[in-house]
Amino acid sequence: MILAAAVITLIAGMVVRIQASQPPKRTELEELVAQGEPEQHVHALVIEPDGTTFAGLHTGIFASKGTTGWKLQPGSEGDTMSLAPAGGTDLYVANPAMGIGKYTGGKYEVLLAGQGHTVAVDPKDRGHVLGFLLELGLQESRDGGKTWNRIVDPGQIDLLTLAISPADSNLYVAGGLDGLFGISKDGGKNWTWSTLPYGVVTSLAFDPANPTRLWAAMGGALYFSDNAGSTWTRAENKAGDHSVIAIAFPPGQSGPRAVATDGYLFNQ
Repeated sequence: MILAAAVITLIAGMVVRIQASQPPKRTELEELVAQGEPEQHVHALVIEPDGTTFAGLHTGIFASKGTTGWKLQPGSEGDTMSLAPAGGTDLYVANPAMGIGKYTGGKYEVLLAGQGHTVAVDPKDRGHVLGFLLELGLQESRDGGKTWNRIVDPGQIDLLTLAISPADSNLYVAGGLDGLFGISKDGGKNWTWSTLPYGVVTSLAFDPANPTRLWAAMGGALYFSDNAGSTWTRAENKAGDHSVIAIAFPPGQSGPRAVATDGYLFNQ
């Protein structure tokens, strides 16, 4: 009897260890990305006030009311590098083949043609938009994309992310390859550029509940700064081995939600 009990205990322990060593089941978004590998991966994330989550993938814009039921949005097919809320369920989109556009009700309207890399919107004014295009540089619109003005020449800059402070509509931040980080405190007239040691800057986002805190996805990890990017603190690693690519803020949540290139979605 003692021997039998010992064997049962040993087997039970082995089962627990095997179960613990098995990778967690993929979420629906991860499965969606995995089915299209190696070309498919996530670039962008937007969460609307009604809880609808939009993810920008190489094949278009996918939406979900929660974490399941992801559907490709009609008329959004194409490489989606960046997304920004345009009001309601409308979205500003950066697409390398089309430029900066607006996605509304299943239709995509080109606002500025070129190689669109990233787009951002003023939280206080959805008509105030920033967009970076490889050949046109950093552009700004104050009328929802009808007219544009260049505020930074393209030069050697290659931007992947932009953000406007919810507390100060004249405070812009930008990030890109090789740790490139820029900040303007006067509405884009003057910029201070630096090279951060954390790797490529793929996403920048101000915390709407704490506007002095700036979050960044850099080198596949999450960081935050409470002094406009002068110094950075690496956040607790809740992404595991996943490479974080984009950040968004769900309504009423104190911390950001982030997504990895492979579709792994988590709350920080």
